[in-house]
Amino acid sequence: MEIVPGTRLRALLDRYGSPLYVYSESILRENIARLRRAFPDAHLYHFTPSNRCPGILRFMRDRMDGMTATAPLGAQRALRFLPATRVIVSGSNYSQADLAWLTAVPGLRVNFNSLAELRAVAARRPGHAVGVRLDTGVKSRVYTKESEMDVPLVQVPELAAIDVRVAMIHCYAGTAQTTGNLVNSARTLCETVLRHPRVFAGLETINIAGGIAFDDLTGEFPDVEGYGREVSGAIADLCARLGRRVRLILEPGRVNMANSASLYCHINQLYDKDGRPFIGIDATRFQFGDLSKFGKLDEDAAFALALYDAHGHTVPHSCTPQPGQVYLGIHGNTHYSKDRLRGVFVRAADVARLANGFFELKYAGAYASSMTSTWADREMPAEVMLRPNQSLQLLEQRQRPHEVVLSRLERAHRHLRRRLVQATAAGAALAALLALGAVDILPSRPANEAHAEAVPAAPDMSMQRVRHVNLFTP
Repeated sequence: MEIVPGTRLRALLDRYGSPLYVYSESILRENIARLRRAFPDAHLYHFTPSNRCPGILRFMRDRMDGMTATAPLGAQRALRFLPATRVIVSGSNYSQADLAWLTAVPGLRVNFNSLAELRAVAARRPGHAVGVRLDTGVKSRVYTKESEMDVPLVQVPELAAIDVRVAMIHCYAGTAQTTGNLVNSARTLCETVLRHPRVFAGLETINIAGGIAFDDLTGEFPDVEGYGREVSGAIADLCARLGRRVRLILEPGRVNMANSASLYCHINQLYDKDGRPFIGIDATRFQFGDLSKFGKLDEDAAFALALYDAHGHTVPHSCTPQPGQVYLGIHGNTHYSKDRLRGVFVRAADVARLANGFFELKYAGAYASSMTSTWADREMPAEVMLRPNQSLQLLEQRQRPHEVVLSRLERAHRHLRRRLVQATAAGAALAALLALGAVDILPSRPANEAHAEAVPAAPDMSMQRVRHVNLFTP
């Protein structure tokens, strides 16, 4: 998978900064088309936690059927791009304030993850249409541990006693370590609906998140068309047996985004330590997102990276040592002891070529920029889209250094302190003028005036709102 030719990297990083996320519009379009072909009757929703870059959300707004979020703030982000009827929230452990907001937005669909939450919703909004997160057991088979979230199937009968209308059921099918996640989840949900007709009398939608495998060791896709045939068949059979239509909504995250982008950066250093070559890259593992946080780069990073010399020509590497190769140490640009990559071997003769070269992390389209942090005061990288005509579109600007130092909260406090100082100075000046008799705030009235002119009441400053601080990049 090549997003950008190596010969363009120097000009690209000089223009937008290092590191840099680069997306391929052509790959994104093909990924969506692949899913459309496999699931022609399903509605595809972009899973915003997998990528929440504003430019990507605009792209998905026009090409997907909706968006999903896992928190109220994520829902507000999605609502900047779509009407509430095209947004789904599937979270957990909501506060009372969250529940009040989520149930008050007209048209917003919300999946709740416990009987306790559903009872709280019923107390606020009796008869409210809700979604229910069900634990189908698929995840526990994959992760070899029991799920700690969502309503277990044995508790489904208890839903009948709660004064809500179950309009949607949702399950998270996992990150697809097995090829049966999506199919097994769909079948289990359909069987559950048929087993409890009273509970699901008002069911309109089956919503499945994840479950479609993507092999980020090889960059290969599974038999997505085969998934589509089996899942579509299960939904069609359910509709036939119910005698009414039930919609299928899928939330592709990794399978739709992962291979669509790479993270590029400079190789800042080439040095020797204890007789072994090392390179220092201009990025941190905290910008690698999912690939780093789940340990995939601790033993065999070779599958997910590419190395280039100063001219942008590829420097070959492998994941196992070959004759004439040496182990290459790779360190990020923070002091964190685990900010390094392992399992990369290069030819000894090629080591010198890495000086002033470039580094690429592949599969950075999903759970990379959205999981990036400014830990250790590193700026958030810029994000750009490579168009089919090879032009570049800026999706998100690189964060400026002072924006890292001054957090949003600090900026708000600084604004309030400035206003307070201004108000205090103005008050002190007015008090001084009054003391000198230079100002009379109650002008004299004629003695024969029948009545005083009404004086407007002073504004109650304690009730005025603090200026809104925008949490999102426009």
